[in-house]
Amino acid sequence: ECRTQSTPGPNRGGKTQARIQKCIAIAINHDPMRPGYSFPFDDSKGPLIIWSCVPAKNTRQELMDLQRRIPPGYKFRTFTAKGDERIEIEPCAGRRFGTIIRIKSYSMPVDQFQREAVHVIMMDEKCPQYIWDECRMRLISTAGWMILAMALYDLEKWLYEKNNKFDKKYRSLTTGLYGWYSWWQSHC
Repeated sequence: ECRTQSTPGPNRGGKTQARIQKCIAIAINHDPMRPGYSFPFDDSKGPLIIWSCVPAKNTRQELMDLQRRIPPGYKFRTFTAKGDERIEIEPCAGRRFGTIIRIKSYSMPVDQFQREAVHVIMMDEKCPQYIWDECRMRLISTAGWMILAMALYDLEKWLYEKNNKFDKKYRSLTTGLYGWYSWWQSHC
């Protein structure tokens, strides 16, 4: 089971920028808000793989926002081929084999969400259910993390129900399950 964190909130509330900042903190294994903390991923066999899944209209903006958040001193390359937008951060002290951040569009066919083990998947806004299901499968072998940022007013019923189910499943520490979940309830 992968770990899931949700950050729902109002429109234009800063959820996307917070998600992008967390993405870079995980990518370089350095969180300025928690000095000395290490993100617990097994990347001993190759680079850390992160997917940032966004609506199709936001892919280039996502790429630019991610580039701007990489701290000075970290070397990286950006690839902008349509359907293969990504940033490759070179090996550094926090990531022995570096990090690859792929931008995935919700308009991509389902086969573009298959065949790769992923450590972290970040989703912005609502996604189709078939993409959600495929993304969860990519995290199984790595015990990866799913991080969601979404507006509550546009939340689909199936996703709301899944979120509440996860919340109940991980609400008690006595279950022994590997995972945490945070779901903010609101009457917006």
